[in-house]
Amino acid sequence: MASFDDRKREVLEGLASDAKDKSRAGGVDAPIASLINRINLHPQYFTTSSCSGRISIFSESAPDDGAKNVECYTGKKTSKKKGGDWVYVSHDPGLESEVLKCVQEYITTMEDGLLVFRYEPFILAVECRTPAAAQTLVQCAVSAGFRESGISGMGKRNIVGVRCSIRLEVPIVLAGNMLVTEDYLRFLTALANRKMELNRQRTDTFSVKFMDQIASPELQKLSEFKCAMSRQEPSSELPPSELSLYNESEEVSYASGNQDQAEKNFAIDKESKKKLSALKGRQLRLLARLNTFEDQRLLSTGAISAGKTEQNARSSRKDGSVCSSVHAVKDLTTQAKTTSSVYGANSKSDSASLQSDNGSRDTEARLSASNGRRKSDGCSLSAAHLEVRGEPIERLHCWSHSAVQIEINGHHSLLLYGGFGGPDRHARLGNSMVLDCVTGELKCYETSHAPQPRMSHVAVVVSQSMVVIGGRHDPSTCLGDVCVLDLKTSSWHFPEVTGSHFLPRHRHAAARVGDNIYVFGGMNQDSVLGDFYVLNTSSWKWNCVNSRGDTPAPRYSHSLAAIGQKLYLFGGRDAKISYGDLHVFCLETNTWTEQKGLGELSIPRFSHSMTAIDKWLVILGGCPITHHGTDLLFFNVDEMISQRVPLTQASLDVLLVRHTATLLGTRLVVVGGGAACFAFGAKFNVPFLVDLVPYLNRNTSAILTDGVAGFYSTREESSIDRDSSMKGGPSDEFEKRAWILKLDRNNAKTGKDALKQLEWLDQTRKPKVLDGGLHVAFPITEDAALYLQEPGSKGTSLPTRKGLNMESSQKVISNLIASGGEVVEMQLALDTRRPISPSVTLEAGVVKLLQEAGLPQDLIEELPKKWERLGDMAILPAGSLTSSHWRSIGPGLWSFIASSLGSRRIARQAPVAATKTRDSKLQVLYGEDGWVEHRENGILYCFDATKCMFSSGNVSEKLRMASMKCAGETVVDLFAGIGYYTLPFLLKGGAKLVYTCEWNPNAILALRHNLLVNGVESRCVVLEGDNRVTAPKGVAHRVCLGLLPSSEGSWGVAIEALRPEGGILHVHENVKDSNEKEWLDYLVSALVKLSSGLGRDWDIKVFHLERVKWYAPHIRHIVADVHLSQR
Repeated sequence: MASFDDRKREVLEGLASDAKDKSRAGGVDAPIASLINRINLHPQYFTTSSCSGRISIFSESAPDDGAKNVECYTGKKTSKKKGGDWVYVSHDPGLESEVLKCVQEYITTMEDGLLVFRYEPFILAVECRTPAAAQTLVQCAVSAGFRESGISGMGKRNIVGVRCSIRLEVPIVLAGNMLVTEDYLRFLTALANRKMELNRQRTDTFSVKFMDQIASPELQKLSEFKCAMSRQEPSSELPPSELSLYNESEEVSYASGNQDQAEKNFAIDKESKKKLSALKGRQLRLLARLNTFEDQRLLSTGAISAGKTEQNARSSRKDGSVCSSVHAVKDLTTQAKTTSSVYGANSKSDSASLQSDNGSRDTEARLSASNGRRKSDGCSLSAAHLEVRGEPIERLHCWSHSAVQIEINGHHSLLLYGGFGGPDRHARLGNSMVLDCVTGELKCYETSHAPQPRMSHVAVVVSQSMVVIGGRHDPSTCLGDVCVLDLKTSSWHFPEVTGSHFLPRHRHAAARVGDNIYVFGGMNQDSVLGDFYVLNTSSWKWNCVNSRGDTPAPRYSHSLAAIGQKLYLFGGRDAKISYGDLHVFCLETNTWTEQKGLGELSIPRFSHSMTAIDKWLVILGGCPITHHGTDLLFFNVDEMISQRVPLTQASLDVLLVRHTATLLGTRLVVVGGGAACFAFGAKFNVPFLVDLVPYLNRNTSAILTDGVAGFYSTREESSIDRDSSMKGGPSDEFEKRAWILKLDRNNAKTGKDALKQLEWLDQTRKPKVLDGGLHVAFPITEDAALYLQEPGSKGTSLPTRKGLNMESSQKVISNLIASGGEVVEMQLALDTRRPISPSVTLEAGVVKLLQEAGLPQDLIEELPKKWERLGDMAILPAGSLTSSHWRSIGPGLWSFIASSLGSRRIARQAPVAATKTRDSKLQVLYGEDGWVEHRENGILYCFDATKCMFSSGNVSEKLRMASMKCAGETVVDLFAGIGYYTLPFLLKGGAKLVYTCEWNPNAILALRHNLLVNGVESRCVVLEGDNRVTAPKGVAHRVCLGLLPSSEGSWGVAIEALRPEGGILHVHENVKDSNEKEWLDYLVSALVKLSSGLGRDWDIKVFHLERVKWYAPHIRHIVADVHLSQR
């Protein structure tokens, strides 16, 4: 058998010759010629066959005729080839007119036969020098979207097939008769064109990833080798045998095109040569992206699947840009779209500002693969486009602006000021706009005595004024002024500010606590600042904060937010590097503390947004751009745990850089942001909303009382509606008139703490959320209400409490009054205690319902004593509430049961179907559908509980698999289901790659979804069908056989999946408790026999037996861990 180099040389000689090959096209398809060339230039690979993807119409023999002599579409008599003839073929998007013409001509000249319309995607076969090289190529292909890629002939000829499943095949003509209409044929053509576009995007992504992940390191080796050779220095980095395969490599062809010029390049200085090599690599990647960018005509400037931020991009001093790096971000729909290139410039600092600092991408990869302290949330939130009316939406096309919350005519609105952009010629803005987030109306906010236009300033609301600090008026003018917009009179004024000298600056960050505005960092011309100031808005006096502890480094484009008596500073950039650190400043001790080991939060970013809500910091966007660029990152400041939550269900094309994200109630309103794209103009975002309620409901129990800082709400008379209890269900709470202190969410925590210190908080009643989450009502005592309404009047002496003297009490009350609350009398529920057990509540309520309905009391025996929970669904045991009498009570029964069990949906368990796919037969009794989002061991499992089985009894085994040390390993899961064990291997165990086999369509749908929402889809290959056919061979370090009652039918498949040197099997089985030893002996003997039959002389030992649960009386679910190794 010829060697790899001999086979590669023969293939390359064939490609270089003028003779046509045996394919229909006679050679490599033009759309992928450059990709084929790049792969063949690599010493580890060469291509054996390929197709760029094509739309075709193929003529086959009729199903019952066999092959006959027919006329082709040209009208000429011809003998049909064995298998059929081509009627139409295009490797470019199909034209409807040509397709219709070819079909009509075929019909007029043919009497029988079958005509099939097809779309076939890109496919590529590559031979690899080593199994390791093959594995690397598969991972690259899978991450680019070719998830059906795999390896065959492992150990002999390592052939990688790069492929995906976006194909189409539809019969359209039979025996001369149209099976579809012309309109449907046009639809098929358009559908095929869309598939071709998706195919092209994946191919381009694969090309870029191949250059980034595989080719670039080899080119660097080549450059260093040639440099060493030019100085006659020995080098072992790249053997001469491999170097010969790089003759006329891309490095030479892109740089000079001839050997003479290459030799001159090799003789230049070593440092210059390294820079030249790095520049060439960037040019190659840029050209690939620009080609895609021009083809799409900027249809999706901010969208790409799994892109990377390039480093060290050029920049110039043109103000108003945001990005100076080639980059790509993932669209909110999470579907792969086209690549984009974004360049820009701002100032000297901007020229480096978006260059991705060395190691940031590696940091992200390490963090995403490690356990760390990252808590993978897995849920997703919907982002909805905000329809704008009134003023043109182009007025919101800006970045580096400010946005604060105000209330106008009872509607929650955003007040936007300044920034760069505008509807006509882009410039710095000095106008104010109001966006009504209820109606979507956008209108100009007319003011008097407006300050000069600016961008990159900060704005916060204090009392009923918006305070603007600093910014940049033009490239040479930084501002350090303080401008105040009175929201009552709509007029600007400029207070005389005293105190410490405050340097002019832009791209700084600010947060408000009470009457104080804290400002950190920013830029002053070319200087990066690290100073820390506080502005008191009562005295209009600056003070430099004398802080101690882990003081943050100087930076700009960072974020600052306040929660309670702490400030949180995150991210930013200086002249050289980006930061991913979190610093916490305690206002009580004036001490900075750097928090470390924060998982995904530690990934550097700047020009992002950070919003505080309850105990969470909500971070969105920023640079460097990653493939999670449109995900929200929730950081719990109490537990110091981060959770990444994807945004879905919105066809939004956004580039989340220098935008604003403002909290209105429980909705995050994102406005503006974008980038300047060289040669294409500017890219601006459309406004959109994100409802945070689903996440907050899942992760917060005390959101009613913990406030956030930085938001404003006007005072108004409140009409508070009493909370309605569930219809048909009894209530154990009642309401009476009570005094409350109504505070906006901004000041809720500060106000609550003050009330507790003064002992003014009425502990017998419950706090209540008002106005859709914008305000919180705290119950207060009558003394407190009287004092706050009429301070100083008779009978309202200043209270003194334990631990508080008169002066301290006055200070606490001053802070309370400064929070801007309002005293109101309203209905408020008593804080009666619920029964400890939900079953007690359930039984008491159902007894009352039975009495009211006149039904027999013995029906209470059908009430469940226990139940299972999957997400927000409570699953009752089989046999619960099956009597027909329950139907007479009506839907109120189920709503009350759901309320009592703390769930939103109710279902009844049923035996798993006795089929090969083991489908669930669960019945939903209350709620819309069976789709659940269930968290277990920190992993999110999403599936339709009425179609897919889920056993909570296996939780310990999933946790055990999660604890396996399989970092860097390849795992094969032969019975993947919805990802029961696949997800623990990937998320917790750190597996490098997992091959999953599954044949249940419902489970496959859930599996793919779970891989996506847990962020591990790039490290998993889903193989649909019978594992005895689809399972890979010779690749696995360990194989999981998680099928009950027995996985014996695939033991041989598992052995073949292991690497030649062996590995580990996790074998599941239902075994009678008295027969465990006999079964283990049988397992070992069977595996020895199977391995011998496959030519593998292995030593086989069971090194652990896990008893998972009782499956039935005396039947136990066990797992045997088996080690197989060469003797």
